Amino acid sequence: VVVVSPHMKLLFVSKSNKINADKIKVIPNGFDHKEFENITKEANPEFNITYVGTANKDYDISGFLQALLKLKEANISFKWNVVGEFSEEVKNQIEKSGLLPFVKYHGYLPHSEAIKHTIAADLLLLIIPNVANNKLIYSGKLFEYIATTNPILCLGPDDGDAAVLIKENELGQNFFYNEEDKIQAYITNCFKKYQNNDLTIKGFNPNQFSRESLTGELSKLLKKGL
Repeated sequence: VVVVSPHMKLLFVSKSNKINADKIKVIPNGFDHKEFENITKEANPEFNITYVGTANKDYDISGFLQALLKLKEANISFKWNVVGEFSEEVKNQIEKSGLLPFVKYHGYLPHSEAIKHTIAADLLLLIIPNVANNKLIYSGKLFEYIATTNPILCLGPDDGDAAVLIKENELGQNFFYNEEDKIQAYITNCFKKYQNNDLTIKGFNPNQFSRESLTGELSKLLKKGL
């Protein structure tokens, strides 16, 4: 059996003591490396935080908004790009916070254009919805973020699969939804690196998570018959 995340494997194993955990292999979704070829990243005139995807009331951004307000108070110049669609409830939350002038809604874009925004970002925001079993969420978006080697700010459970992957590979930081001070400190640190043109993750090869590489792993498993 092949599953896409470690917690999904644990979920399968918990169903019965007769299930052999060694027979369940984890191979994540990965990214298409061809989509990231021949795209040049240029320096942004101001610090760009980018979120790609949708969000509704289950996506808790309360601590993130408070962190951005503190950045505003510290006179740190930034722009939050939203590529995708937020629910009216989330948009209202942002408007009530007073941060609307710092947000640029791009709406839905062709996937190739969304990839360009992902590459162009200085900091990528990943939000794990605050729902049951969210520890096993390993979205395809996470791996597209990883492909860019831009730092990732993840909001979600600290022991979730996304958080563990980010921490183990030193790709960014994960915080629980209400940890506004820690979120602010991390964004501030990234901003300072942005000013020094030193934001890109170094010493990490994202190609290990390309679909080409992961398909190779799957092929080996099939040849071995698991």
